[in-house]
Parts: sequence; C-alpha cells; structure tokens
Amino acid sequence: MPEAAVLPTEASEASEAIPEPRTDSPPPASEHGSQAQQAHRVPFDRPAELAMLLNRMVKTDDAFFTLLEIPNREALDRDPARLGELARSFAEQAAAQPG
Repeated sequence: MPEAAVLPTEASEASEAIPEPRTDSPPPASEHGSQAQQAHRVPFDRPAELAMLLNRMVKTDDAFFTLLEIPNREALDRDPARLGELARSFAEQAAAQPG
C-alpha cells in the first residue's frame, strides 16, 4: 500500500505522518523466500490441529512431557474435576496397554 500523502503545507509535520496500515496477507513466496522459510500461523482456535502440530514439531520426549505438564498445571487451576476425569481416563488407558 502507498504511504500516507504529505502535502507541502504539512512539511513541518512530515516526520509525524503515519503510514497506512499494511494488509494481513503475506507476500508471495517467490518474493521473500520459500514457503518453508515464512512464518506459519498457529491454529490456537483448533485444539486438535494445535496438538498434532506440537506432537510433530517437538522432537525429544523430555520436551514433549514438559509441554504436557505446563498446560496440565493450568488445567488444574481452571477445572480440577475435569482434569481429574481426564487423568483417570488416561491412567485407565495406560493400565490397559500391553507391555
């Protein structure tokens, strides 16, 4: 988008001119590197997609379980009963796992 126009009578205020805001759309990949180099939007409003993205991106078990621990602490503050039900469900599933 073009910058804000500055009239000659506004020369003293030129340094205070505010440019128009940019649009939210990213530039084409060919102008600024490959698609992989551009920032990705995180799907915060789609929890299943966010969980799968984190599962794929977090490589070590230590980091993965730390990542699980942090939101679980927050969940304990939000709704202890609901977190308890979820924990019991996972404990039952873990007990039923062979090996």
